[in-house]
Amino acid sequence: MSRYQIPVSKQPDPVVIQQFRGVDFSADSTQVDPSRSPDALNMIADQAFFPVKRTGYKRVAQGSGRVWGLHRLTNTKGEWVLAHIGTSLYRLDDSGVLTKLCDGMGAASSQSFVMGDCLYLLDGTTYRQFDGTTVRPVAEVAYTPTVRIGAPPAGGGTDFEAVNLLTPTRKESFQADGSSATFQLSTNGLDSRTVSATVAGAAKVEGTDFTVDRAAGKITFKIAPPKAVQNVDNVVITYRKTISDHRQ
Repeated sequence: MSRYQIPVSKQPDPVVIQQFRGVDFSADSTQVDPSRSPDALNMIADQAFFPVKRTGYKRVAQGSGRVWGLHRLTNTKGEWVLAHIGTSLYRLDDSGVLTKLCDGMGAASSQSFVMGDCLYLLDGTTYRQFDGTTVRPVAEVAYTPTVRIGAPPAGGGTDFEAVNLLTPTRKESFQADGSSATFQLSTNGLDSRTVSATVAGAAKVEGTDFTVDRAAGKITFKIAPPKAVQNVDNVVITYRKTISDHRQ
């Protein structure tokens, strides 16, 4: 019966480096001379392949909590850096001082964009605007649409703009007939916030110039507004109606 002799495994030849000559970033790591290293702790190659120290970190501020985002606003008035730390938003000064702007931020990565000299922040919880001074929900400054125009006092008219999902505020525009004092809105169940109105451009005050039946969506003026001239709307009513899933 034939036998097979297993050869004795060859021991690797030792490599003795008499003099270490530094790092070689110019060649492939498999082709680097044994007296050099293809890598080194905290060292990288610059554009000319010379070794330089690896870029490190410098502490510019210290907060309590995880940093979820850093955001910058630059406009004609100045430049600001905002830090989203934990569930709060801070303004970061050049000296490293953190000044809290608001609480209630989401505990998740935040994003932002700049439009119209303002910074808009999205954190999955509240959509916010920063104008260089104040942080506030976009719902407070969102565009108020005119949802109905050319409406007679009894209601109706023409649909004009869609409801803005960011804000419960909306407007309706009427053409007064000179005798009707009650104006029917296109919806009912209004919010408790004050209703405002203008008649021929003049502001009218709830409780003084008119009353509101929120459940029915009716506005009743103490004095009937004058008749509209040349079919031009002369009564504008601004009110709020919150629909729970709109903002989400």
